[in-house]
Amino acid sequence: MDIITRNEIMVNHEYMIKAVIRRNRTLLKALRIEDDDAYQELYIVMLDALEKYDPMRSDSLAAYIWAKLQFAVLDMKRRYKPCGITKTGGKRLTIVSVDCTYDNGYAIDIPYEDDRSEIDLSDILSALDSSEREALDMRMNGQYLRKKSQRETFSDACEKLLAMI
Repeated sequence: MDIITRNEIMVNHEYMIKAVIRRNRTLLKALRIEDDDAYQELYIVMLDALEKYDPMRSDSLAAYIWAKLQFAVLDMKRRYKPCGITKTGGKRLTIVSVDCTYDNGYAIDIPYEDDRSEIDLSDILSALDSSEREALDMRMNGQYLRKKSQRETFSDACEKLLAMI
């Protein structure tokens, strides 16, 4: 494929990049990826898709590009995912609500280190029974606790954890 044809196809299918960004805006914001950065990465993916497109294997170029762009977003999710709390690294775990980072319009200094006694995360979680760990795990994975008993168990687990911290 010559450069003129490739550029013409890129211009004609540029709307797909914008559509993928719009469709996945929430995910991209959660990963703290700016629209311009996502656009550049997806543009490169589209260029790569045009080079690797084989009309014998796929009838529609647009469908092939769309699939490549969607998989690129999933790849960005894997590469840019925020790392969860796996170990406190000798520092005391401090939980701060994002809603409470400002007080009367002034930013509150959030301590990133605490010089109190070291507590390992595994020691904290070992104080919970299996149902409390399960409810905590479900909530941390983003699942909604539908049953009242699950919500109560989660509340009890939070109280235990706060008492230990």
